[in-house]
Amino acid sequence: TAPTLVLWADDDRVVPIEHGRLYAERIPDATLQIVEDCGHAMYFEQTEAFADAVTEFLLSGSESAT
Repeated sequence: TAPTLVLWADDDRVVPIEHGRLYAERIPDATLQIVEDCGHAMYFEQTEAFADAVTEFLLSGSESAT
Protein backbone atom coordinates (compact mmCIF):
# COMPACT_ATOMS: atom_id res chain seq x y z
CA THR A 1 0.00 0.00 0.00
CA ALA A 2 3.05 2.26 -0.14
CA PRO A 3 5.47 3.13 -2.92
CA THR A 4 8.41 0.74 -2.76
CA LEU A 5 11.89 1.02 -4.21
CA VAL A 6 13.44 -2.27 -5.25
CA LEU A 7 17.09 -1.41 -5.69
CA TRP A 8 19.23 -4.17 -7.18
CA ALA A 9 22.78 -4.64 -8.39
CA ASP A 10 23.25 -5.87 -11.94
CA ASP A 11 26.04 -8.28 -11.00
CA ASP A 12 24.80 -9.61 -7.65
CA ARG A 13 26.07 -13.18 -7.47
CA VAL A 14 24.47 -13.85 -4.07
CA VAL A 15 20.88 -12.96 -4.99
CA PRO A 16 20.30 -12.87 -8.77
CA ILE A 17 18.66 -9.92 -10.48
CA GLU A 18 15.68 -12.10 -11.39
CA HIS A 19 14.68 -11.90 -7.73
CA GLY A 20 14.59 -8.12 -7.92
CA ARG A 21 12.44 -8.25 -11.03
CA LEU A 22 10.06 -10.68 -9.35
CA TYR A 23 9.77 -8.50 -6.22
CA ALA A 24 9.03 -5.44 -8.35
CA GLU A 25 6.33 -7.35 -10.25
CA ARG A 26 4.67 -8.66 -7.11
CA ILE A 27 4.80 -5.60 -4.86
CA PRO A 28 2.06 -3.12 -5.73
CA ASP A 29 3.40 0.34 -6.62
CA ALA A 30 7.02 -0.90 -6.74
CA THR A 31 9.76 0.56 -8.87
CA LEU A 32 12.81 -1.47 -9.84
CA GLN A 33 16.05 0.42 -10.21
CA ILE A 34 19.19 -1.43 -11.22
CA VAL A 35 22.65 -0.22 -10.24
CA GLU A 36 25.20 -0.97 -12.97
CA ASP A 37 28.68 -2.41 -12.44
CA CYS A 38 27.85 -3.58 -8.97
CA GLY A 39 27.79 -6.77 -6.92
CA HIS A 40 25.97 -7.74 -3.74
CA ALA A 41 27.35 -5.01 -1.43
CA MET A 42 25.88 -2.11 -3.38
CA TYR A 43 26.18 0.43 -0.57
CA PHE A 44 29.97 -0.22 -0.45
CA GLU A 45 30.66 -0.79 -4.14
CA GLN A 46 28.52 2.02 -5.57
CA THR A 47 27.98 4.28 -2.56
CA GLU A 48 27.05 7.36 -4.55
CA ALA A 49 24.66 5.56 -6.89
CA PHE A 50 23.00 3.86 -3.90
CA ALA A 51 22.63 7.11 -1.96
CA ASP A 52 21.36 9.00 -5.02
CA ALA A 53 18.72 6.36 -5.79
CA VAL A 54 17.43 6.24 -2.21
CA THR A 55 17.45 10.02 -1.85
CA GLU A 56 15.62 10.52 -5.14
CA PHE A 57 13.02 7.93 -4.18
CA LEU A 58 12.42 9.46 -0.74
CA LEU A 59 12.21 12.97 -2.14
CA SER A 60 9.73 11.91 -4.82
CA GLY A 61 7.47 10.49 -2.10
CA SER A 62 7.64 13.63 0.01
CA GLU A 63 6.70 15.81 -2.97
CA SER A 64 3.56 13.79 -3.67
CA ALA A 65 2.54 13.98 0.01
CA THR A 66 2.30 17.78 -0.06
